[in-house]
Amino acid sequence: MRPRWSLSEEIRKARELAALRQSLRSPSVPSTEDADPYASSAPPTLRSVRPEDQVREARACKASNPKDAAASTRIPLWLLSPIAKAHWALAQFAGMVKYGAWNWRWAGVRSSVYLSAMQRHMDAYLSGEEYDPIDGTHHLGNIMACASILLDARAAGKLTDDRPPSVGIRSTYSALEALAAKLRDQYADKNPRHFTIEDTE
Repeated sequence: MRPRWSLSEEIRKARELAALRQSLRSPSVPSTEDADPYASSAPPTLRSVRPEDQVREARACKASNPKDAAASTRIPLWLLSPIAKAHWALAQFAGMVKYGAWNWRWAGVRSSVYLSAMQRHMDAYLSGEEYDPIDGTHHLGNIMACASILLDARAAGKLTDDRPPSVGIRSTYSALEALAAKLRDQYADKNPRHFTIEDTE
């Protein structure tokens, strides 16, 4: 016959088991009852981490990560607007279908040609025109394309620099900026209306 269950017997066994666990417990290994709920005996890659510790470790990693340190000295290409690049690319595409891709690296270019083209696009944009009436490309995208071709042709050794003889312009700027400040003070009592493109009729 199966022995009758006794509550006192179960309590005694539980106490003996607890005493055995206490005697086997190592001072350097905390019991599961006292353990940190975030602690684990799993490998380091699987261990649980407190949120604040995770942030602290991430910051430490960021500060010492070799790739991050190296990237801080590289050209920050991520700052370039994808919108501006799209308009620039379309202007380059219009040139490609007309003259061939990268044609300037083979044929070469003259500075005056592209400086004039940039000025025409700038004047058109300044006059209120957004897009080139011939092919629909944005004037600012065309300015970017012209500037990039000049820079690239120079790097490729294919630029004929036919700008006029050099003359210092900084001293002229400084003198005229000083005069502009004087004019602003001289007419400080005036409050004219300033017109913008929004006033176009």
